[in-house]
Amino acid sequence: TISHDPSLIQSIFSTNSGASDYTPNSDFIWLYIDSQGNIETQIRSTEMYGAEVIEGPNVLDDLWHEAKVTFSDGLLELWLDSELIGSVDNVPVDVINPVTDIEIGSENYGDQCRCFLGYISEVVVTNNSATVIDFPFSSGAGGILYDHSGNANHGTINGNIIWEENIYGCTDEQ
Repeated sequence: TISHDPSLIQSIFSTNSGASDYTPNSDFIWLYIDSQGNIETQIRSTEMYGAEVIEGPNVLDDLWHEAKVTFSDGLLELWLDSELIGSVDNVPVDVINPVTDIEIGSENYGDQCRCFLGYISEVVVTNNSATVIDFPFSSGAGGILYDHSGNANHGTINGNIIWEENIYGCTDEQ
């Protein structure tokens, strides 16, 4: 579920690392909830000023959703709950910088934090069908989020950390 503050854009995933929306010469992919509660994605490269945007539906319905952004060979796609929401073709981006910091659940934008007001259960990043990062948010300790891809791309968690163990199924004793 997602809380809503109509004055905020809520960042879910970003490779923007604090650049302004209008900063030229910055490559990024961004998945976020806009101020009306709609899920959206953007991509921008050094080859363009502005960004390609795909707008999705409102997700403020108190349900879990699976969001996926794919980008390959100039094709950007936004998926929600296994349904293609929209796509943009011929985006002039060859590759997003692989050493760029990834921000999950927030994005620092000048002096403003675009904090996500919901829950994230997992983030998976792939490059050419190979998993680069796999962060199940049930696997970490202290300020470390463990990468399960086998690549040891462990993450550092900043801010308030609350680890919860989910127990599924029947818990009655026999």
